[in-house]
Amino acid sequence: MAVLTLRDLELVTLPPKKQLPDVVAESLVRIIQERCEGGDQLPSEAELAAHLGVSKGLLREALRALEVIGIVEKQNGTRAYVTTRWHELFSKPISWGLLDRGKTLAEVVEARILIETPMVDLAIEKITEDELSEMEAHVCTMEGIRIREEERFMEADLQFHLVLAAGTKNGVLAGFMTIAKSILRRDQLHLLGIHTTEQLQITARVHREIFEGLRSRNHESARAAMQRHNELLRFYLLKTPE
Repeated sequence: MAVLTLRDLELVTLPPKKQLPDVVAESLVRIIQERCEGGDQLPSEAELAAHLGVSKGLLREALRALEVIGIVEKQNGTRAYVTTRWHELFSKPISWGLLDRGKTLAEVVEARILIETPMVDLAIEKITEDELSEMEAHVCTMEGIRIREEERFMEADLQFHLVLAAGTKNGVLAGFMTIAKSILRRDQLHLLGIHTTEQLQITARVHREIFEGLRSRNHESARAAMQRHNELLRFYLLKTPE
């Protein structure tokens, strides 16, 4: 086991157009494949972010995706370690198929919709009060955002769904949603400036309805709200409402 330095990893700064979570995750994967062994400790998040030229938030999101699918692990807030079983994980077709940027937006949206509506049933049974509080905070952020703040809105949306996935206590579902949302986030960027304030309000309202269904442990209400959310997702991203 080694404590790796930035010099050991030979990091290259990512250009602005590639500063997205899934791209950062792919960069880290290549570094791990080429230069790391199981048990190696990576540099700090601040160091990695600075030398890749990305924000700490993006770096943290990429590391979270790799942690969920078992490439790295963190204990008690320490620096990330490369897991001892990371070699086995590169053969996992679901995880790395999702990181393949050749996937179309439609494919990812369809897969997400198939999974996320029934996922609320599992979350209702297992989500904690702390997770519900975090989800409500993200809803409040969305409700307070107006036109020309779409990027902040999408970040709150992203975090809402990641907490929902974590609330299922199912690592496979959480891993899928972490990577799928990163891909959706990348493709949503072209929508900036297109949403109206009314559209943002409608989207925030349906997230509020999902949250209220979860908080009341009402399966029917939560599923119905998620279905309305998915109709909006199809309309805004695919321009093909049901």
